Amino acid sequence: GAFATGLVYYHTYDDERSIDYASDGRADFDFGWFQPYALASFLDTRERLNAELDVRAQRTQTTFAAGAKALLSSKTGLVFDVRTAGLDFAEGTTFEGVSLSQSLNSTTRTIEGGMEFYLTPLTTFAVIASHQTDRFDQSPERDADTFRILPSIRMESPAIIQGSLAVGYRRFSALQPETPDYSGLIVQGSLTHTFGERTKVDLQVSRNVRYREETGGLLG
Repeated sequence: GAFATGLVYYHTYDDERSIDYASDGRADFDFGWFQPYALASFLDTRERLNAELDVRAQRTQTTFAAGAKALLSSKTGLVFDVRTAGLDFAEGTTFEGVSLSQSLNSTTRTIEGGMEFYLTPLTTFAVIASHQTDRFDQSPERDADTFRILPSIRMESPAIIQGSLAVGYRRFSALQPETPDYSGLIVQGSLTHTFGERTKVDLQVSRNVRYREETGGLLG
């Protein structure tokens, strides 16, 4: 586990100052063919949530997860994971006139499982299916369920190319008719290659759908 604190200080803009806290812990167990784990994390910060939400607003984020890997053979494994994540902005925080606590405070629960195929000691191919629920405390019109199936390949050091690439399908189903549904291709990946120990090339790709923070709509 780990605990960290950070001080953000602005000489002129005192309303931008903050003291941030973060803690996390993870326990892994190895019983041979059966390898369970559990983790928890907590973040209390005023850092910007992302590039779109350009405001330093007080929030807390919590994550709890547990799962396991069951080795069926030297070449295949069964993986399973359950996860709960909470996002909680302080009351009264706004962005462009929109209350962040009203539009974003939410709980996301995910359950997923699938198969891993160990092609080489450095390369793993996986097919993972997941079901996710997003529930907003004060904006139930944004509630939605998501189904994903995501084949992926992961390459570990010292492979020539390192990282992972996943291409799959997502079905986003809003619980209220005012929010549009989505179904289609999603892509996520982060790949790295080093030339001659001096030049490193990073490639990141993403195609997905997510909520538009300040309006409640969707972004591709």
